[in-house]
Amino acid sequence: MVKNQTRIEDFTGRVEKVTIETIDNFCEEHDISRIDLLKMDIQGFELDALMGASAMLKRKAIRFVLSEVAFTKVDSDMTYFGDLNDCMEAHGLRFCGLYDTFRYGPAKEFVGFSDALYVNSHSLP
Repeated sequence: MVKNQTRIEDFTGRVEKVTIETIDNFCEEHDISRIDLLKMDIQGFELDALMGASAMLKRKAIRFVLSEVAFTKVDSDMTYFGDLNDCMEAHGLRFCGLYDTFRYGPAKEFVGFSDALYVNSHSLP
């Protein structure tokens, strides 16, 4: 199991090493056979995280996914809803709803981002 270490430098000039692990490797290492809720808010890296959960997704071992999404592609620090939705559907997860929606504009007429909930269709009664 390979862990990736990344150096992150903050605005103060301090450097911190951050260990990155895939969901599949973490679950295997800690003997986790199933995830009831995978909550993601990782500023545009949700699809990368899901690639690292491909074995769990293939086994239908993740019941729900809750992920922050943007509704315009210009939000470079968030995953676009359409891209996440395509990925979820490819793995048999179905869209259930939106939560904690951020609205903006003079009359709050625009939706900026929200948390999208998906359910594994194999876990439905």
